[in-house]
Amino acid sequence: MKLFTLFLCSLALTASAQWSTVGPSKFSSESVRDTSIDTNDNGVYVGFIMNGKPSVYAAVNDDWVSVGLPELTSYNVNSMDMALGNEAPFVVFNKVSTPRRPSVMTFNGSDWEYVGNEDFFATSTQFLSLEVVEDVPYVAFQNTTTGKANVMKYDGSAWVYVGNSEIGTGTVWNPDFEFIDETPYLSFREFLGPGVNKLQVMRLVGNTWEYAGNTVVNLASNSDGTNPLVNSSLTSDPITKTAYISYIVSDPANVPGNVLVTRKLVGNDWQPVGDAVPNVRNTIEGSKALFFAGRPTVAYNGVDPLSSNVKVAVTSFNGTTWEPVGGTLFASAGMIDAENFPEDRDYDLGLSDDFLYLSYAEDDPVDGRATVRRIANPLGLDEPDNPISLLPYPNPSTGLFYLGNRTAIQQWSVYNLLGQRLQSGTTNVLDLSNQPDGMYLLTVEFGNSVGRTVKLVKGN
Repeated sequence: MKLFTLFLCSLALTASAQWSTVGPSKFSSESVRDTSIDTNDNGVYVGFIMNGKPSVYAAVNDDWVSVGLPELTSYNVNSMDMALGNEAPFVVFNKVSTPRRPSVMTFNGSDWEYVGNEDFFATSTQFLSLEVVEDVPYVAFQNTTTGKANVMKYDGSAWVYVGNSEIGTGTVWNPDFEFIDETPYLSFREFLGPGVNKLQVMRLVGNTWEYAGNTVVNLASNSDGTNPLVNSSLTSDPITKTAYISYIVSDPANVPGNVLVTRKLVGNDWQPVGDAVPNVRNTIEGSKALFFAGRPTVAYNGVDPLSSNVKVAVTSFNGTTWEPVGGTLFASAGMIDAENFPEDRDYDLGLSDDFLYLSYAEDDPVDGRATVRRIANPLGLDEPDNPISLLPYPNPSTGLFYLGNRTAIQQWSVYNLLGQRLQSGTTNVLDLSNQPDGMYLLTVEFGNSVGRTVKLVKGN
């Protein structure tokens, strides 16, 4: 067996792959908004509002094809979100007409049909967020009558509350809904009185929604005294199940512009993950976070410091700093917004085993048609001859490392720099929590007498 010592620097995730367009650029016939993207075993799906109607498209043979009719409804909708079940796509939307009641539809193979009752909530709603777990749709939203958040699911016969209704102490704005370690979580801006705004996270404990840790951050009012318009995005580490939140605020150091901030829940405290990312467009469009190649990864509207144009930027945390995914500052091919202050976040991230996907409205507001781009996931490659496919993450780590190669591992071993073997195994997870901080060598044996050696760094 030959062993190769590989020095895998932080550029491995950013320089080894590049963003490319999936199918035609600007494939929608008209401008779009409220784009969302998701993947399952059947492929990649994109949802958006076009001509005022909800639409869903699927990637087929390097093209985008509408799933069912291009317009799901005969009436206009105010906002929408899309997510995939095991097989079929689901959408949630509320009507433009008052009251703006929400409805959920799914595709049965030939037609779109309502899940339960149309207009299943009695009063107007906004800030819709959809998740589908084992073909059960969950919807989070703000009840505009009370200002509180609600989470509901379809139990097979009716829409029912998940935990208690009317969630939150104050007025809840822009809720984001996510399952973390099979537990429902909500993040939102909470208005508690004049000049008092907090970014909060709650989770379901039994049948009651409770705050997850302390307040994420106290939000300062805008310079004119108005309330800050802050969206947030939740995600979690797939190995440790640690909750992460990303959001955009005015720079706390009083540097002109806005910054992207990411925090993770440690005990009851939301601790910063690296430094804030500068040159961010605005706060109302928010950010979209997930884990890609073992790293927290966030999409946001970034400002080109040379041209002042705005494009979608995607950044990931390498354990020390935030760096652009793909090695280039921007992931979108064209400008998304140069002058206007849009009301909707017109981009989204989706993830498969092999790719990270970005959907967005290209050249908005001049054109605004839908475009999807992707970049290869280095941890999804099946080639043991490719050193990137062995890359352990996170690296550095405080103890737990995950081996991203999906090819069957015969055995791995960890050695200190004296050549002493400390442990060995066959799983995709190794634990150095009980070892002192420092450098270690990981050797992995695959089939066909192929082997690799990689440096591990344990420490904060």
